[in-house]
Formats: sequence, C-alpha cells, structure tokens
Amino acid sequence: MLKQIMLHCWPFDGWDPVGSTHFLVEWFPAIQNKGRKGDKEDALACVKWAKAKDDQGELSKYLTPRLSDIDKVQVASEGWVLGIL
Repeated sequence: MLKQIMLHCWPFDGWDPVGSTHFLVEWFPAIQNKGRKGDKEDALACVKWAKAKDDQGELSKYLTPRLSDIDKVQVASEGWVLGIL
C-alpha cells in the first residue's frame, strides 16, 4: 500500500517549507551545472548545490528571497526559480 506523502509545492504552498519532508521546486539547471550537460547531470548539479547551501546554513535565504509586493503577486501565479535571489 502506498503511503500518502505530504508534498510542499514551493513557492505556491508558501515560501518556507519548514516541517515538509518533501518539497517540489523549479530549477534553472544552467545556473548550477557548469559541467557536462544532460538531464541526469543537471539534476545532480542542482541537488548538490542545494545540499551545499543547506550544509552552509544558506539555503533558507534562497527559499525566502526578498521580493517587492508587486513581485510577490506575480510569483503567486507564475512561480519562482530556486537559486535566484
């Protein structure tokens, strides 16, 4: 039997996924992947980037970027790319 897994869809479910064990983000792999290109390499580069930022205590600033009120309204309908401040 499959368990229901709570999934936080960032940023639509809120900027701070505290308490969520799984969360979904949008990436722009070219920002993190400076090496070999391909789906597998892009995914690995993004995950390594996020882990490094988390290990350095810096991931939260990327999950909660400083945005103007106008930008927040736009992001509510269009989303945001993790890794952009």
